[in-house]
Parts: sequence; structure tokens; C-alpha cells
Amino acid sequence: MSEFFQVRQAEKVVAHTKLTPDDVEEMFDPVPKDEKGAIVTDFKQILNLLFDEASLPRESLRQIELEKTERDKELIDVAIDAVKRFAKEYGREEFVDLPLEHIRLLKDGGVNVATKGRFNTGSHATVLGEVLIDRRSDLETVITLFHELWHTLATYHAIQLTKAGKIAEQRNGLTVRSGDGKHLWFDRLEEALTGLITQQFVEEVLVSDHDFQKEIAQLKSSKSLDTTRREEVSDFLKQVFHPLYLRNRNQFKTEDELLKKFFQAEVTGKIFPIAQLIEKTFGKGAFRRLARW
Repeated sequence: MSEFFQVRQAEKVVAHTKLTPDDVEEMFDPVPKDEKGAIVTDFKQILNLLFDEASLPRESLRQIELEKTERDKELIDVAIDAVKRFAKEYGREEFVDLPLEHIRLLKDGGVNVATKGRFNTGSHATVLGEVLIDRRSDLETVITLFHELWHTLATYHAIQLTKAGKIAEQRNGLTVRSGDGKHLWFDRLEEALTGLITQQFVEEVLVSDHDFQKEIAQLKSSKSLDTTRREEVSDFLKQVFHPLYLRNRNQFKTEDELLKKFFQAEVTGKIFPIAQLIEKTFGKGAFRRLARW
């Protein structure tokens, strides 16, 4: 891994990174220690230790985690390959080396249990570099895998130590978390973009795979094909994207050309071009309003 990643799971670490042994003892159980038994106080070293620990079996998942079959591994490979290919098109140059053990397949309904009701079929943890996926049908599983792996591998990541002394993501794609850890901005926008790229995965990768063609065709005909985050995608296209494109058709020849700008911001973390365009189009303060959309 090159110096592009400051820690194993993120490009950047923000906020103060120096901790005292007392800080560490208060924050962690068990307390992270080095090979000599000394308490680790370097924040980046702690993050790398947490990443390594995410490869180990977790007692809290013992009853619901599934052992991966060869078919499971094939689905994971399909999703990872597509995530990396798409992300490279939008400017991603380096990727987290995500061990297979960091992708945990759970019994159907397991994600809801593991996250105490916060998520349903899939989730990702930036700090741990870990993905949880409900093992449903092959098609449902690979779609959810792509969605969560896009969040984990493709998008820009920064990790912070909040003012309350908690480790949390500070940036995940376009999502921004406040310094006190209490507020999220641009979260719906981030999910809308991830839903759109997941649609692209289905249309460009899965429909060409004979293992999925028939089921996709049947679900499309019944209008029940779920490519994730359909509500956010619909709202984004109607309320943000299409109005933005219509008012800037002299600058963008196609909708895809404009959409590429959003994906580039999500993947590289460089949001200024999009912010500037939105402010110019809809007026001062428009980008801040989008943060709370």
C-alpha cells in the first residue's frame, strides 16, 4: 500500500491524533498494546490495530455468521472487480486491501440483529474496514455486496477522533460527519449516488451474466427489481440532478457528463467543483441546503 492511505482503511486522519495512556484506557476495552505490552497512544497505530482485529472471529456474530462457500467467494469477486473498475473510471487510484474475513455473510436478518436495527440487509464500518451482508438469493446478495463495497472501497474516507473522544468516520464519499459526531451532512446524496452506481452494476455487469439474466428479466417485468436506495435515487434525479442539468446544458453535452462530476467528487473527495456549480446555478447557500436535503 502506498502513502496514499495514511492508515489501512482511509486516506486521511483528521482532528488531534495524540492520546495519553489514560485516554486510551478510557476509550478501549481491551486496551490496545504493542508487542512489549505498552499501551499504544498513536491514533494511526490504533486504527491499524482495529483494522487487523476486524479479521478475527467476532463472538457477537457467532450464531448468525455463515461460513463462505465457493459460490459466495465468486459473488464477492464479481462485486469487487466491478467496484474497482467503475471507481478507476472516476479517479480512484488506490484501494484498501480488504481481507476476505472483513466481508461477513450473515443469516437472513442478521444485519438487522448485528446493527441493533440500524440497517437491514447490508452495512459497512469505515473504522474497521468491515462489511456485513445478509446472505439471501445470489442476485440480492451480489447487489448488496456491490453497494456496501462501493462505500468501503471506492469512495473517499477520512477518520476522526470526535470532541467526545469517539472514533468515527469524518468523510465517507460525500457524507460529512460533524466534529462532535452528532450530525451527518450530504448522507442522502451519498446514498443516491451509490444507488445509481449500483444500477449501473446491474445493467452493465449482471445482465450480461447468464446466472442472473433470467431472474433480472422477471423482476424487471414485475417492476420489483431492487437495485438499492430507489427512493433516494428518484428524489435526487427529480429534485437536484435534472434541474441542474437543464440549467447547464450549454456546459454539459449529456447527462452522463454531469453525473460523472458527482461520481468524481464521491470517489476523490474533491467536492469544490460540484459545490461551485450548484451555487452558481441555484444561488448562494444552495450547497449548504443540499447538505441537509
